[in-house]
Amino acid sequence: MKVLKQFVLLTLISETMLSSFSLAQDFPWLAFGDLRGHMEPCGCDTLTDFGGLRRIYTLTSREKIVNPELVLFHLGNSIANLNKIKDPMALEKTPYIFKSLESIDPDVSLFNILEWSHLRVAKAGEIAKVNWVLSNADSSLPSGVEKFRVIRRKNFNLLVLGFIGEPSAKNHLRRFDKRLRKEWRELTSAHAKKEKNTQVVLLFAGNENDLKSLTQSGLFDLIISSNFAKFDKEPTTEEKDNPGQLVRYAENSKLVWQVPLGGQGILRGGAAQLANAPKLEDLITSAPIKGAGTLPAAPKLLQDKFSKLDSRPTVTWLDKSFESNGALADVFAAYNKFIAEKFDERATNKLDSIKDSQFAGADACQGCHKQDYDLWKNSGHAHAMETLIPVEKDRDPECVSCHSLAYGLDGGFLSLKTTPQYAGIQCENCHGPRRDHISNPAAKDPREKSVAPKDVCTTCHFNPHSSQFRYEIYWPKIKHGKL
Repeated sequence: MKVLKQFVLLTLISETMLSSFSLAQDFPWLAFGDLRGHMEPCGCDTLTDFGGLRRIYTLTSREKIVNPELVLFHLGNSIANLNKIKDPMALEKTPYIFKSLESIDPDVSLFNILEWSHLRVAKAGEIAKVNWVLSNADSSLPSGVEKFRVIRRKNFNLLVLGFIGEPSAKNHLRRFDKRLRKEWRELTSAHAKKEKNTQVVLLFAGNENDLKSLTQSGLFDLIISSNFAKFDKEPTTEEKDNPGQLVRYAENSKLVWQVPLGGQGILRGGAAQLANAPKLEDLITSAPIKGAGTLPAAPKLLQDKFSKLDSRPTVTWLDKSFESNGALADVFAAYNKFIAEKFDERATNKLDSIKDSQFAGADACQGCHKQDYDLWKNSGHAHAMETLIPVEKDRDPECVSCHSLAYGLDGGFLSLKTTPQYAGIQCENCHGPRRDHISNPAAKDPREKSVAPKDVCTTCHFNPHSSQFRYEIYWPKIKHGKL
């Protein structure tokens, strides 16, 4: 039944996409968003190594050169969910994400739910200058956010509106009711009289009922949706393996697509459904692009570089081929310097906690558990920290937490300089602090059997960092003790 449903959906997509929003299919557009704080993929898992701000920058810069008529939509939600912070660096990332977005320079950005939430903690002037739009706010908008945006190109004009439906902000956001429908109809009609070849686009974030009402209103030539996944969901390979999941709404010959989660890919529509732009080495170097560093530019490409139009929007998944050393180099260099300094500062401030640490370190276990110790010593866990050094991530809290013993806890790993004995994943990552056990091996461990082994593993072995992890497969490789 599931296979049948997927077949019907894909048939509907292929047969109706050209007819639905037919006017909007004439202009070339790209859309991305919902990075949700993911500045770049961690690189731990090649199967999920997609997306990131630098790859988005590389692709969009290239496409703008190839096609000056291109319109770039940003669906927002690119910063972390500041209301549910697990990593204190999430907030610290925000200004660097904003700087990156300014360099990417979208034509219009949806002032989405996470940007709305950001207002509660942001200082004045911290919102990125990326042509924000929000059309259903019931109060004054912050500086830089407009109720609508007008995009003018040589062969077409766009009127772009933005809608978000967020229960926590219901007192500040208007519903799509008869009154708002009337206001928007008057706005679109007035604009159409002033501007020829005008098409109306909606950038959307909300529930299915809102989307259905807006789609069936007949006001819009094109609707693009923010990703519908819950904010606690991590990007995986699901959307790439089954792009049909990116169809947010499909009914009565109308389709609405949502951008890939985590910025893993870029949605392509209209004339941008053509094949990706040629590789950078195929472009003719003429002038540098804004903020591109070493990224080359090209003013003109032959039409034979393109393939035929697809019958529906396609997705370019941002793998390593889109990496460029020059892309956003200054922004990322500043960010890496900042987090390294914060990392070292924390290590210095917490140094006193090591004196009374309850963690003994793996070397203290080998006297009584020689066989288990030798198994660990030759495993990837023992050398986990070493994998971070070549990529200069050994001072990045997001990476170090899953490559060391008890980082973030009192008495745990601080840095390679101050606590090298706690580098790597060690015995106590799973078994808990063992300083008291070493002093009195006969004492009963209060942690014994309190946490299921699988649950310990999956604190680090989860998507997108370890998409292929299966406890029943990998545990036997390091099986030891009584389990």
